[in-house]
Amino acid sequence: MSSAAPTTTAPEVVTDERGGFTERELVLGVVGLLVAAHLVLRAWMVWPSWFYVDDHALLGEAAAGGLDPHALLEPYAGQFMPLGRLVAWAVDAAGPLSWPAAAASLLVMVALADAALVWMLLELFGARRGVLLPLAAYLGSAVLLPATLWWAAALNQLPLQAVLCAAVAAWVRHLRTGRRWWWVVTVAVVGVGLLAYVKAVLVVGVLAWLTLAHFTSGRPLARVRDAARSHALPAAVLVAGGVAFVAWYIRAVPSIVTAGDPGTPVAGDLARTMIGQALPTGLLGGPWRWQSLAPPTSLADPPALAVAASWVVLLAVAVVLASRRRRTGRVWGLLVAYVVGAYLLVLTTRAPLVGGVVGLEYRYLTDVVPVACLCLGLATMRVRGAVEPTEARPGRPTSGWARLPLVAAGLLLVSGLVSQVGYARAWHDDFPAQAWFDRVRGDLAGQGRVDLADAPVPEQVVPASVAPWDTLGRLLPQAGLDVAFPPVSTRLGHVDGFGHLTQAVVTPVVAGEPGPVPACGHRLDADDPTTTIALDRPVPAGVYWLRLPYLTSAADTLRVTAGEASGEAQVGRGLGSVFVDLAAGADEVTVTVEGDATVCLDDLVAGPLAPGPAW
Repeated sequence: MSSAAPTTTAPEVVTDERGGFTERELVLGVVGLLVAAHLVLRAWMVWPSWFYVDDHALLGEAAAGGLDPHALLEPYAGQFMPLGRLVAWAVDAAGPLSWPAAAASLLVMVALADAALVWMLLELFGARRGVLLPLAAYLGSAVLLPATLWWAAALNQLPLQAVLCAAVAAWVRHLRTGRRWWWVVTVAVVGVGLLAYVKAVLVVGVLAWLTLAHFTSGRPLARVRDAARSHALPAAVLVAGGVAFVAWYIRAVPSIVTAGDPGTPVAGDLARTMIGQALPTGLLGGPWRWQSLAPPTSLADPPALAVAASWVVLLAVAVVLASRRRRTGRVWGLLVAYVVGAYLLVLTTRAPLVGGVVGLEYRYLTDVVPVACLCLGLATMRVRGAVEPTEARPGRPTSGWARLPLVAAGLLLVSGLVSQVGYARAWHDDFPAQAWFDRVRGDLAGQGRVDLADAPVPEQVVPASVAPWDTLGRLLPQAGLDVAFPPVSTRLGHVDGFGHLTQAVVTPVVAGEPGPVPACGHRLDADDPTTTIALDRPVPAGVYWLRLPYLTSAADTLRVTAGEASGEAQVGRGLGSVFVDLAAGADEVTVTVEGDATVCLDDLVAGPLAPGPAW
């Protein structure tokens, strides 16, 4: 009798019947293609866009403060965001209003957020086809766009998304392996998030919920005791650090809320718009329709039928999953808690100033999307290494359900693409600020240095809410344009509300007394070089300029003083005018000729500027 030598059998590899690839290879390939397509789509959306509102203030402050630690740590509009200020400094250093640099920073942040989400899904659930559904829900979501195309908002929100997903991935790796390194990584990631946006403190709550809901068992108090014993040091660092940061933030960072009361009317309106309308449609690829009250930004404007249908679909998904899988209730509990937290933050900060309509602004729901995708994954798949994951109910048939996540993922991607393209079009085609700057830049091209009167730009270009970064004197030099804003000029330009350059003319409100010399008015020469011209009334409060017509026998220098305004003007031989920026209360004008020229002055008027002939 003979005996055969022992043999080893390679483990069976599950392959696709048509392509011969393993499921892991297929899933990773599809994930890579979806993320690449997402980045291409974002590049198409971002590259033709431009700076908007707070972007100018952040860049201006970056140019003024540089890398000084005090400047980087200075809160902006109620936000502690040194990481965002650092990015703003880098973009400003790239050149005057360099949108390519800003767009590149946006795409880098989008790529980091996408990579963090993929890491989270693969870390929790493995490379299985089920991860394509939450991935599609994220990549197809139009909720992300307002905090992506608007650069200043992206500096807060995109790092928060990346931090939330990366922290969950690292923390679950720690829970599964027990390795200290991974909780250190978690703490570091959350710390980086706090340098970008205060809402990163909510990540600690998500990590705590994951630990208690899926990596412990028993009654609630027993779970807390078990988690505290098993993860005492990281839990203490995260919780104590989060509480300390919030306490410091409340004390040190000024709130932007200056008026209003978050009473019942505002609370009800905000709940209706934010949770009742914007959120359910946004989670399903909506809102499919936008309303633009302050172009290029848009608010969600979902049709009433779409809102009702969205609620039916979401409730149906929850009911079906609950009937087929155990422990889904705790998953939706996390999503509800996070949404309530986002709602309360808006209710106590923005809503008192703006009203319930702010709930239609997806900027304040952006970070809900990765949480919703996490919950969708938790409700449909088993978390690797979890003590109490969701799992299929015994005896439930699985045939016919395998392709459903793929079909749902495709629908979310197509639906979301429609909404995303609709939102991005406004940033390409209806951007008043970008069009205004383009016209100013075109009119100034080839003119050399131009003297301008400083004034606020139109509200649709940069609103007064970001003053002083809403004026020509701040914005045009920031754009690298060759302009000056002297208090005295012999040729003064005016930029109108459409962004066109014209000669400035003075609308007469105040007049100077006529001079005593016939055909000359007030005469100046080497023997009598100074004259004082009385105004018929003091200059009222407001933006007023003096126009002083002159006739000179030769080129010379005129020194003009009117109240607190004073300056010199180099005048040429012949006729011309000197423009002087007046302060309120001035009641006379003193003019001195510095050389030997004979000068005649007459017909002096003062008033606000208006556009005149073409430059």
